[in-house]
Amino acid sequence: MRRDHGISVVKSLNGMMKISAGAILISALLLLLISACSGEVSFSQIEPSHDIAEMLALEGQAKALAEELAADAVLKQVDRGRDMVGYIFHYTDTAATRVITVSVPVDEVPSGEWEVRTGISPLIGHQSPGLFLGSLRVGPDAVVKAATEHWKACPVRGLSLTGEEDQLTWFIFCNLPEGVVSASMDGTTGEFVPSQAPPAQPPPTATPDCQLYKSAQGCQSFFGHRDGLVDVGVGVGQ
Repeated sequence: MRRDHGISVVKSLNGMMKISAGAILISALLLLLISACSGEVSFSQIEPSHDIAEMLALEGQAKALAEELAADAVLKQVDRGRDMVGYIFHYTDTAATRVITVSVPVDEVPSGEWEVRTGISPLIGHQSPGLFLGSLRVGPDAVVKAATEHWKACPVRGLSLTGEEDQLTWFIFCNLPEGVVSASMDGTTGEFVPSQAPPAQPPPTATPDCQLYKSAQGCQSFFGHRDGLVDVGVGVGQ
């Protein structure tokens, strides 16, 4: 009697386990179906674009050079000029009392020959953890593609990557006959947002800072986006 009772209990448990496993499988399939129908993609499903690997490798070498001048160097901004070849990496020390700019040239030049300089910049005095490039999922090629499709193959003036930690945003600028237009693009989701401001007229000549850095970082209007302005980086590529 007890043996029969034990066998019955085991059979019941096996049946419950089968039902539970089946229910879990059905639930998982339903979740996948709902996710597919909604079109939502999780952060982990977004693969980094191919050009990000190159940028990460170059930044690692650039940071090593910056650390020779400031052991606690923090990456604050990445720029590309109108030729879209090469990078300019901007660092500060943790206290943001000095700026170190490392320019990666167009040609394949050894890192020991890259240009490293310090100078005055709007980045001074703005303490932050810096950019966490490991979170980047959208590279410069995708930003340029989105802008040139939106503005009908407009000549790219330059672009900059800014933000804090994993909140990364690209800013891109294009030359139109009416003036310079700009847009932002989320570095993780790829959301492209053209500026609603009218085209801006760039200065007839570069400012001293722009001549020094040849990037948005050195221009007086660069940090305008902190106050919600739209003239960020108007001097890119000067």
